[in-house]
Amino acid sequence: MANLAPFAWLALYLNLGLNLFGLLTIISCNILHWSCAAIAYYLYAALWLGVPLFILTLWGAPSGTFTRPRLAQARRYRRLFLLNLGIVALLFIPAVVAVFF
Repeated sequence: MANLAPFAWLALYLNLGLNLFGLLTIISCNILHWSCAAIAYYLYAALWLGVPLFILTLWGAPSGTFTRPRLAQARRYRRLFLLNLGIVALLFIPAVVAVFF
């Protein structure tokens, strides 16, 4: 995996970190009612950094995870990739729909 797509690990970790920061921002603003200034930073980063990182993780996923699925690195990448997709699908897509529609 590391030889075929070295950018994929970095993009996956950065994208996962960005989504976890967004989750903490949503919790701190909506549930704990702390300062909501971090939402602007998160939205700006998600717009300009999150979309290219997500495309890189999608592009890098098949190079090692599907061609050699039994490797430990491929299993770890798949777990983190699916965790990232789960965060986006279960939390952020319904939040965007609720806000804009």
